[in-house]
Amino acid sequence: MPPGLATRMAELRRRALLLGLAFGAAALAAPAMATPSRAPLAALDLGAGLREALVLAGDVAIARLGLPGGFADDPIVRIRLPGGLDRVREGLVEAGLGPLVQDLETRMNSAAESVMPATRPLLKAAARGLAIEDAEDILAGEDDAATRLLESETASELADEIKPVVVAALVATGADAAFDAFVAEYSRLPLMPSIAGQLTTHVVNFSLAGLFLYMGEQERAIRRDSSARTTQLLQAVFGASRG
Repeated sequence: MPPGLATRMAELRRRALLLGLAFGAAALAAPAMATPSRAPLAALDLGAGLREALVLAGDVAIARLGLPGGFADDPIVRIRLPGGLDRVREGLVEAGLGPLVQDLETRMNSAAESVMPATRPLLKAAARGLAIEDAEDILAGEDDAATRLLESETASELADEIKPVVVAALVATGADAAFDAFVAEYSRLPLMPSIAGQLTTHVVNFSLAGLFLYMGEQERAIRRDSSARTTQLLQAVFGASRG
């Protein structure tokens, strides 16, 4: 596996694992204090610019992942077997479970793709309502700093909000039935951990992890490429930060 791909897959898994944790409450937004050296930035509403960048980044990521194959055909965000079973996937195939594994993964990814449009209003509301303290620090930070803040402050709530949509998608795509068929055969294997009841949480977490991953990439594009700054506010905020 190419080193870059391995790194990004590891980041995806890290984000998915973090979704199972409880996150702290959002801090109250505070205006940045003007200094002579940062006068151009101080004159701008940096928090509004960062929130606008998040909304745009979310739209781009959702459009990408919501296409047929958006998850399934992407080696970085493709949703694989739950419970860490992807590590023993080859053994499961050799044990005769290959068709069940393939069918389950195909349907899980189809479900994740189908729920992306429903996440748009939820993600937009979360981004627009995000309290950003020390906006100048976020602007001067890592290229995905705003996305990481949004993820840490809102991912747990977003997971709860999209769960019913994911449940419905798992039924509509037949992923729930495919999971039951897989578990029925998988449970016959000796010394294997139980994965009963993990399907919904697994798909919710990895759907959001993929979404935040590509939001971070789009935020990076907005910061680095003026052509990605499609509004006057983005041009002003991110252009000034580079100036």
